Amino acid sequence: MKDYISQLQEKFSEHLGQTAQEYFTNGMNIFHHYREHDSDHAQAAVGMVTIGVEFYLKSFLAHRNLTNIFSEIPQEMRILLSKPESVPRFFKWRNVAFDIHSESLKMIGFEDCMSSFYVFFPHLKQLLLPHATVLAKLRFPSLHGIVPALDGFTLDRAGYTVLSIVEALNNEETFPHSWYSLTEEDKTFLRETGQKRRHRVKQAIARAKESSREILDEPVHSAGSSGWDTLGTLCPVCRAGSILSGYTELAVAEDEDGPYPTLDFFATGFRCDECRLVLFDYEELRLAGMNTLYDRTADIDTWFRESGGLSDWELSQE
Repeated sequence: MKDYISQLQEKFSEHLGQTAQEYFTNGMNIFHHYREHDSDHAQAAVGMVTIGVEFYLKSFLAHRNLTNIFSEIPQEMRILLSKPESVPRFFKWRNVAFDIHSESLKMIGFEDCMSSFYVFFPHLKQLLLPHATVLAKLRFPSLHGIVPALDGFTLDRAGYTVLSIVEALNNEETFPHSWYSLTEEDKTFLRETGQKRRHRVKQAIARAKESSREILDEPVHSAGSSGWDTLGTLCPVCRAGSILSGYTELAVAEDEDGPYPTLDFFATGFRCDECRLVLFDYEELRLAGMNTLYDRTADIDTWFRESGGLSDWELSQE
């Protein structure tokens, strides 16, 4: 049984990967054609590279464990697929009402694929989250409707995101497949994207400084934050109260008394309503000289009350 599950797992991973290869290769060809020749097929490029990287992620997740790619699966089959060696020999698995080859079987979508990706590549979450969020919003209309406008910046964000994901998967030593190898065009695009980012931040700060001169005599407004995906801070240009976007995660530190919980805020964007400075991602924050990691441990009691995690932490210390 264990050998059969392993073969099935690899079969799914390879089939998903081959599909990813077809979508992604053709999608990147359209993507570069649009950028070089101002083609009117930007929507097709975004749709194809997004679905291509989704299949690429599913190939990786299936290789790790076949249950990773299904959104709904009977508990008996979940146990059988995830840990076949632990199932008693007398278990009549053929009686389980589940056809793994059924076309009606639902797999996870792009957003769940990205959530899973961050589990295996947590160091890339802060870097890619804002761009992947935009890509997730564009996926459905790109494939099933009409995207009213796709400017060059949005298209660049899409290309940067999918190529970064593919690079990460290709460099993962435990994943034996490389369904797509970055071309020279891809590498040139990534270099140009970095150059554009530096130029964009420089221009954004210059415009913000110009705007700040106009509001010097006006009262500075403070900006609050609500929830765990925003945090109030001071604008690096006009020093007005502004907003960081990002996400908050629980962490663990340790001192002489042992481990204790902490809370971190990972910044992924910035907006100042006074001087109109906008920064779109972690790299832009860093180029602007801003912090990208903040300690929110002072709010940890509120975090535990809202998440219901305090009892779990207390139990783990017993």
